[in-house]
Amino acid sequence: MSFLKPAIGIIIAVLLFCPVYAQQKKNPQVQPAAPVEPKKPVYTGKDIPQGPLENLMVKVGAGGVTKGDYDFFMLKTANKAGKTVSALSGDEKKQALFSAIDEELLFQAALAEGVLKDEYTCWMILGTYKSNNTTAKIDPRTFSDDELEKFYKANPGKFTRPASVNAKGLKFMTESVQEVQKVLKQVTTNPDSAKNWIVLGWIEEGRMAAGLPQQITDPITKLKKGQLSGIVNDKISGWKFIFLATDRKEPELIPFAEAKGKVKFELIGAKQEEMKKKLAADQGKGQKGLSEDEILLNSAIQAGAQRELQVRRYIVEWYLSKKAAKREQALPDLKKKYKIEILKSE
Repeated sequence: MSFLKPAIGIIIAVLLFCPVYAQQKKNPQVQPAAPVEPKKPVYTGKDIPQGPLENLMVKVGAGGVTKGDYDFFMLKTANKAGKTVSALSGDEKKQALFSAIDEELLFQAALAEGVLKDEYTCWMILGTYKSNNTTAKIDPRTFSDDELEKFYKANPGKFTRPASVNAKGLKFMTESVQEVQKVLKQVTTNPDSAKNWIVLGWIEEGRMAAGLPQQITDPITKLKKGQLSGIVNDKISGWKFIFLATDRKEPELIPFAEAKGKVKFELIGAKQEEMKKKLAADQGKGQKGLSEDEILLNSAIQAGAQRELQVRRYIVEWYLSKKAAKREQALPDLKKKYKIEILKSE
């Protein structure tokens, strides 16, 4: 059963150290401020872009139902009926077209209601556009070993295991610095003189461990084997700690063969970022004073990314939620408001 001891020690460490941060609410005045997220861009144009409407079958207000929309609702109708698309009856095909028209009515109403001023909607549109123009165009299967190895050698920091320290700690729930200094002096001479060390296990730079936040664990990873931390004050709980490094591993470059999967993943990210910047540079010509995301959002909306299936679904639900109405309640008035013109039924 000796193999269980390290694991049990780490579990005990988490249980003993974690309560420090469960008590933050008792000291709200010393809680660190939440990081400020950058503001998400929203569409600021006065017009309401529809995006390209190719193979239009029905005009609905300023927008309409395309052949692609119709095909989607045909497939949806067929799945619901347990049939193939080719087996649908004439009435079922008409129902698919009418369902597509209803969806477009709700979509047009949402555009008029200002959905393109909604931060989350614009974030979805922007993300879809970026993905379609970067991720969708990258095929990792085409990466050669030479390309991967070249990227690996050019970015060693991405494939280096950070320093880590095997540590144990003492915890003091006291405001008395003198009391802690007395223990520190004692363990500096003889670490084994303290019997209440808590085994924390391996702590890796850049990560939390044993329920302690990174601002406390990162300095621990700077310790050499056998080195004491001195007194560490936690400003949140008011508690004090002493840490001892019992072992240490220096940063180590992961061998290429072992890191190959991560190399491929990182190369995808690098290519995405490169393509995004090029896309923004190409689209941003003549658009001064705008951020990269603002440029790409404008391009996304002009290109019709708001009509992508998942985005459009969200936009429709956004409108219904805003109006606190069900589809069947909202549609009658919208059918009076927007002109519907069927151009072709197939």
